[in-house]
Amino acid sequence: EVLAKQNRKLLYRFGPLRVRFFSIFEDSKKNAEGLREFKPENIYGPPGYLFEVARSLEKNSFDSVKQVFTASEYLEENVRRYLSRIFQASVYDHYGCNEVKEVAWECEKHEGYHINEDDLYIEIVDDQGPKPFGEAGDIVITDLRNLAMPFIRYRIQDQGMLLNQSCSCGRTFSLMKPCAGRASEFLMLPNGEKVSPYHFTTAIEKTEGLLQYQ
Repeated sequence: EVLAKQNRKLLYRFGPLRVRFFSIFEDSKKNAEGLREFKPENIYGPPGYLFEVARSLEKNSFDSVKQVFTASEYLEENVRRYLSRIFQASVYDHYGCNEVKEVAWECEKHEGYHINEDDLYIEIVDDQGPKPFGEAGDIVITDLRNLAMPFIRYRIQDQGMLLNQSCSCGRTFSLMKPCAGRASEFLMLPNGEKVSPYHFTTAIEKTEGLLQYQ
């Protein structure tokens, strides 16, 4: 019912554009059939869940999609290739975090992730100090736009590297490359199913009057 209300609101928000939400808490096979019926040109979602959806679509052609946008998880190259093959579309990854949202993104050249340098300052460090270009270390973020709760040299426990090159697309933002996603624990149910902790945090955040939780 909540999802249905959100989709009805999209009709007023986007007008003639065809936009629809699909819940990652729904069965991947059900959403695969929903996508087949909706015939989207663009898909946006976590690569892990899109991978499960694509597995349900593998035996059938799916040629309406032009672009797949991934975010919220580390995108493995084998997953990228699989999504590109099943959806017959280019895959563009976005790197971000809950604290500052979008950090960097891929363009059509896929030569690295363009850093949103008008909003953020990115450093790559280890315990000895800054890491040189091309070497992985801890990603440290300074948020330039958050005036309510500034994040200064905030270590987000992700790994990445800065690239000492310019993208052939012509955009001048510096390039980086995430190397590993943030560690988190899953709950293992008695039947062997894994439940993401974000299943609970997204539910908690809907509680009226809640300001903080741990």
